Amino acid sequence: MSQSAEFKERGGARINFAWNWTWPFATLRATSSSIEVRIPGRRYTVSRDQVQSLRIGRVLFSMGLEIDHSESGVPPLIFWTWNAARLEANLKSLGYLVAREKLTVGV
Repeated sequence: MSQSAEFKERGGARINFAWNWTWPFATLRATSSSIEVRIPGRRYTVSRDQVQSLRIGRVLFSMGLEIDHSESGVPPLIFWTWNAARLEANLKSLGYLVAREKLTVGV
């Protein structure tokens, strides 16, 4: 795999379990070295070595990717997706481990 390989997807996001953006107001960009979630006016980047786990799961009617990390200054992140299988396959192709589990979002 090329070092410049990347995957981008438009979706929604929940930041810090408080602020929620619906499609199309968030973008996830992943490379083999980092995952980035963008919302209007903000960009949150988690380096690969700070990713503790990636979980895809359902919350009510939405599928999301929870990015559990130890990156200081970056709040808890969930990216809402229309196609969880495609998101999972693309992250795995970049070398990330992705689990299918319940998300820790308080509903």
